[in-house]
Amino acid sequence: MREFDLYRHTAPKPETHVIVLTADKQFDLARDFLNQRDYALAVAEFRRFIYFFPMDPRIGRAQLYMADAFFRADAWEPAIATLDALIVNPATPRHIAFQALLLRSRCHQALNRFDQARLDLQYLLDQDIDPLTRDKAGYELGWIDIAQHNWSAAAASFALVRPSVQSRHQIGALIDALRHTDLKPQQKSPVAAGLLAIIPGAGHLYCGRYQDALIAFALNGLLIGAAVESFDHDLPVLGALITAAGVGFYSGNIYSAVSSAHKHNRRVSADYANRLQKQFKIDLSLISLKNGIGMYATWMF
Repeated sequence: MREFDLYRHTAPKPETHVIVLTADKQFDLARDFLNQRDYALAVAEFRRFIYFFPMDPRIGRAQLYMADAFFRADAWEPAIATLDALIVNPATPRHIAFQALLLRSRCHQALNRFDQARLDLQYLLDQDIDPLTRDKAGYELGWIDIAQHNWSAAAASFALVRPSVQSRHQIGALIDALRHTDLKPQQKSPVAAGLLAIIPGAGHLYCGRYQDALIAFALNGLLIGAAVESFDHDLPVLGALITAAGVGFYSGNIYSAVSSAHKHNRRVSADYANRLQKQFKIDLSLISLKNGIGMYATWMF
């Protein structure tokens, strides 16, 4: 046994490396992924931070950043769910809750839930908030009004932004454009379209829908001609059926002309709103800063 022990080969023990996970390291890692636009990993690492350090005072910020990662990845429903939990939590600091309301409003806007987005912003504006948050709320509210083609309300919303901020971001010029908006020369009267449609195709012609005008004129003309031919050839039943079909197409032609005028007007308003966005809109988004929460502005061209 001694001889065996003397010549036995013994492998050296491997060195053991202990990695200590601290709250600071975990939070910085998650924030770095967010700034690098790796949103899936940012969400995963912020969740890990919340799980391992539930008593850390940065829990609210971590939840807000996680919701922002969802938002930037166009995962608006998970972002809203995260923000809902953050907003209703009584332990959430007020300034974090206010930023969460701003971000939730933007999520609702992305989902075309403009009424809910407006409620979040109106609630914020009714609170005792800092001037910067009020500027952001007024700015976002103005763009909701533009999305809903309410030009005068949009001008009033943008006017909530402080004059010093207006001058830096062309908001004053935007307010002036909204106050002098007159789209009537480009719009079509639904009443006029309906009256002109008494002559098949004329209503569509007025709305600039030339192919529909030709189809309406030709189809109604064919049905009228077929009905007359049927009665002339002593086919009253067939003539009555064709007449009934013709009346249906004729009334549908009038309805379609009125609808075309409304669609034209909505398109004119939407085009104007898009031009305003391209010329004036800046994108306010959450970013993670070293010492807290901030915003950045990116011009949209």
